[in-house]
Amino acid sequence: MKRKPLTILEREIIEDGLNAKKSITEIAAEIKSTNNMINIEIRKGGGIRVYNAIQGQKLAEESAERVKKQREEFLSKGRKKVGEYHAKINELEKELKKYKDKYDKKDK
Repeated sequence: MKRKPLTILEREIIEDGLNAKKSITEIAAEIKSTNNMINIEIRKGGGIRVYNAIQGQKLAEESAERVKKQREEFLSKGRKKVGEYHAKINELEKELKKYKDKYDKKDK
């Protein structure tokens, strides 16, 4: 199951836990997360000695915004392609109808 992103409060708990020399396991238990999630967050935030909750939150928000923008660009390109395919299908259907009408007239 995918977990929601950490909140600023959870990041502050991580920062406070690191400053209090708590173990990763203790911090993870406190915010009901996994050791791996805490380790990743600390690594992204610069490491155990320099981790800062506010900086971690800022980085997470920037990353989420980048992902959102990339997703929108991807979907936009996909919608454009779908539109192009629909236009081509309509063009081919008209051409097919024209040939069908032509051959129907010959059969009569």
